[in-house]
Amino acid sequence: MNENLASPQFDRLVYNSSISESAVPGQRVLKVHAVDSDTGAADSKVSYSIQRGSGLGRFTVESNTGEYGTITVRAVVNHGH
Repeated sequence: MNENLASPQFDRLVYNSSISESAVPGQRVLKVHAVDSDTGAADSKVSYSIQRGSGLGRFTVESNTGEYGTITVRAVVNHGH
């Protein structure tokens, strides 16, 4: 029986990014990277999700891309101009 003994470790403690108001859906905002040192394919696989602060659903993250998650713009904010 395998156990998940180690938590994934991110390259950075904090990731910061900014985005232009003219960003379009599909535009990459940020790329994060983590590695899990557990042995075995199932225990060492890292998946990503946005838990809070996703900008009211305006951002998405690729959850199963192997070693990294890419946060992209999902919807454009209409400022009513």
